[in-house]
Amino acid sequence: LLHIREVSVNDIIVLAAIRTGTKKVVITVFTQAVILALSFITGFILPKIMGPEEFGYWQIYLFYLGYLNLFGLGLNDGIGLFYGGYEYERLPFQRIRASMRVFFIYLIIVTVALFAAVSFARDPTRQEIYQVLALSVPSICLQCIVLTVFLSVGKTGVYNVVNLLLKVLATVAYVLLLSFHLSRSEDVMLADFGVRIFVTVICLVLGRRFLFGKSEPIRIGLREFWEKCRYGLNITFALIAASFMPVAGRTIVEWNESAYVYGQYAFAMSILHIIVTFTSTAGTVIFPFLKRLSEEKLPEYYKKFSFICSFLIYIAWFAYIPVVWIVRYFMKEYIPVLSYLYILLAMCLPLGRSQLLLTSYFKAYRMEKAYLILNIVGVLAMMGITAGSYFIFHSIISVAISTTVTMTIWCLCAELYLYHNVGGNFSWKDKLIEFIMMLMFVVSSSFGSLVLFILIYGLSFGCLLLLDRKRYLQLLKEKI
Repeated sequence: LLHIREVSVNDIIVLAAIRTGTKKVVITVFTQAVILALSFITGFILPKIMGPEEFGYWQIYLFYLGYLNLFGLGLNDGIGLFYGGYEYERLPFQRIRASMRVFFIYLIIVTVALFAAVSFARDPTRQEIYQVLALSVPSICLQCIVLTVFLSVGKTGVYNVVNLLLKVLATVAYVLLLSFHLSRSEDVMLADFGVRIFVTVICLVLGRRFLFGKSEPIRIGLREFWEKCRYGLNITFALIAASFMPVAGRTIVEWNESAYVYGQYAFAMSILHIIVTFTSTAGTVIFPFLKRLSEEKLPEYYKKFSFICSFLIYIAWFAYIPVVWIVRYFMKEYIPVLSYLYILLAMCLPLGRSQLLLTSYFKAYRMEKAYLILNIVGVLAMMGITAGSYFIFHSIISVAISTTVTMTIWCLCAELYLYHNVGGNFSWKDKLIEFIMMLMFVVSSSFGSLVLFILIYGLSFGCLLLLDRKRYLQLLKEKI
């Protein structure tokens, strides 16, 4: 009886964790839906008004901005790794504050050194971009620290509100600039920088309890800083490599084409990232949820999350219809993008699975070193293949094809490696269905006709729902 009662209590605890985690994922996805609506301005109106060349310079700034957390040395990921699943009140505040003092000093030194280094750039426009990026290092790193701490203790509401606030304020700033006919890349970049500084101040206020106040001696802070960075840096490098892999082709285009052509390619990539917003954000929320589950439960929920992830992407591919319609009738300068946009959008499937599933599960199983190696290999392969295809064919389409194919193969290899090391039955049937749906999306959109796309891909999606209706119904009944 005692054994039965113990099992029942454990099941109740797990069920509560699952329901809480599911609720937080749903709230996060809803928040991202609002952000997605706001992204219409940054994704369509800005590139239309700025034009491909100015938009290209603006995208150079945004592209490198996404990798500034590399200078955080993995401290935020180390904190998430060690304190994921903690209660907020149980955090070792004095030890964290001590490490933050070390981090503040480090950020000042790095920022000054970077600003001095990039001031020698010959191109005045690029020099200004690099200088603003150097000054953005402290704000990006501190935001990551604060949001990671709150995510680690399950306070996803803070994460959602701050991200939503950042997007709302940035959107308002862009609208104000455009209303005053200020559409140069420098104007938009400085407005974005100002918004991020303001949001950083808010983050410092929200995280004041673990950022400021009485702390352990500096030697304890150095030890805490080193420990968290030592383990977190593997995750940070892995995440940066994972995010760089699908966009490596952008660097090839930037180095070899004009800002005008780069602006067109960057626009196509921005559409891809808007579509996979849901999976990338849900992945950040899922990890603390997985930390609360026993290791025996992880394979079971991998299958469920895998099924959900693929289904969401199948639905997201219908966004191709309004995107093509908008480009054709309102953004004629970007019409050349349509010749390869559908190839890049096919990458939603491997990219979404990587962000939602692979990152979360490699971290949950403490396989961050293996994930880092896999991502480094993926980046090297992507850079070599995309660069080789461009120099052979001198075509942007070849870059898009090689990017999508390489990303798909890498994702499959990473999933096979994960299954091989943690056990479980790999479903080749599900993988075959994914490849078929991916192929049907490419084929149906390659004709350039929205009518044919709706008929071919819509029929494929309908057949999938019909053939696999039992699993979808079961998923709805379980509510996860």
